[in-house]
Amino acid sequence: MKKIYLLILISTLIINQKTFGISITEQQSISVNSKSEDANTNAPVEGPCNYIQLLNQGVYDCRKQLPDITLSAEKIASRTIAGGRLWVAGRQSDFISEVSGRAGGLLCINPLDVKSLRSDDSILYAVAGELNSEDLTLLRTWNDKGIYVAAFASGVLPQDANRHGRTVLIKNSISPGLPVNYDSKQMLCPVDTVLNVLNVWMWTGEFASASLRRGKMPVFYQSYGIEGARKRAEKYTGSVFHNDVNIPPIAPGVLGKAYVDAVQTSLHNIVTRDSNVLNDAVVAWCKAEQDLTAAWVVGHMFPVHFQDTRSPQPIPFKTAWHDQKLAVPVTSKQFVLYLGYQYAPQLLIDQAAAEGFILAYASVQSAHPSPAVTNIIHIDPAWPLADACVNVPGYDIPILPASGVIDAAIYWSLLADYCQSEHPVGKK
Repeated sequence: MKKIYLLILISTLIINQKTFGISITEQQSISVNSKSEDANTNAPVEGPCNYIQLLNQGVYDCRKQLPDITLSAEKIASRTIAGGRLWVAGRQSDFISEVSGRAGGLLCINPLDVKSLRSDDSILYAVAGELNSEDLTLLRTWNDKGIYVAAFASGVLPQDANRHGRTVLIKNSISPGLPVNYDSKQMLCPVDTVLNVLNVWMWTGEFASASLRRGKMPVFYQSYGIEGARKRAEKYTGSVFHNDVNIPPIAPGVLGKAYVDAVQTSLHNIVTRDSNVLNDAVVAWCKAEQDLTAAWVVGHMFPVHFQDTRSPQPIPFKTAWHDQKLAVPVTSKQFVLYLGYQYAPQLLIDQAAAEGFILAYASVQSAHPSPAVTNIIHIDPAWPLADACVNVPGYDIPILPASGVIDAAIYWSLLADYCQSEHPVGKK
């Protein structure tokens, strides 16, 4: 099977060696009137693409609209500081799960409660593909009531849908995804929904810096996998902004760019270090009988994100927040894909070592010691243990999580290669 994971579109980055996150330098913590430099990235390659190439082309386009993202964040920061609330909504349900109650995300954002909506509120609204007529009617209604909307979608925003200048469209990708053939059907591995998530974390970084330029620092969640995180969350319950920190202002564009740089660094590390590992996982998946395969997933946006009706569904999903074993009986012909979080699924790894089934698992930390067997494959997702990947000078935790975007990219890349291989189960 040919390798499809190529190195493309990676900027020259400054990496924090302790956390693998991006640190904002003191020179970037500057006054309100200062401007950030343009993103330092290469133009996308042309011609046929694999999934990660196509995703990176979308990231390149997303970088170019950072000024629009910043402007939207400025407006919503002013409204939120004045007492307005921040909601998340839309037809992309995994976007809602990803943004609210999230490690590295804002404490103050919640899924939309229509009955509680006020005229001074703001909404982040996401859809797969373009906004449809029902979406546009909803946005007009909200605008007329004084509500500001940042819409995450593809396409264009009709002029009459931006009532009173209260809606901005933050675009994801020209292409909805990578076309693949599965079971004699033309389907796709989506890019648009992944880029919506990338864009909202860029936006969140710009919201934070816009708030800092107004003298406020929003409260962010710390990953509950880190010691002391739950106690910290309890301390700030109900808070929107800190009253116990003093952080210098950060220039427009700095945090948004830092987040994209961190994501592309992770993608770079995956394709340069793990391309053979990813291909091994696909080979094992292709050899397995379909009724003996399973994908166990951990994450706010999973498995819903992977159950996109536009994409092939060759493997059943199970949410596995806690380490656990496969139910008996177990055979050596089984294939399990485990897209995890911070720590290795030790019980599952021990079972695979003993029973001989194929386990491909992604987690920041690998098993220690790693079993000396060939049926266990570790995929390093290359995001930091804290998940949040941007370090703000003077703040006690990093912000802006990378795991949702990266783990989605890993799965869609594996699935695309599975569909494009010579003998995948289900392909006719």
